[in-house]
Amino acid sequence: MPHIVIEYSENLDGEIKGAGLTKLLHKTVVDSGLFSPDAVKARSVFYSDYVLHADAESFIQSADG
Repeated sequence: MPHIVIEYSENLDGEIKGAGLTKLLHKTVVDSGLFSPDAVKARSVFYSDYVLHADAESFIQSADG
């Protein structure tokens, strides 16, 4: 069962939601035909408390399992 997890910094929240990224990734995996639609799970979560290197203002990370 694929689980799509998108983690990102709070300052990207509007862009992630506005782009419908979670739904888009879910649909892409379902449309691949490799998995039953009921088996595919997708979620995204933003973090407001994080530390990055000096030049970075935001982050996005995705992992599947």
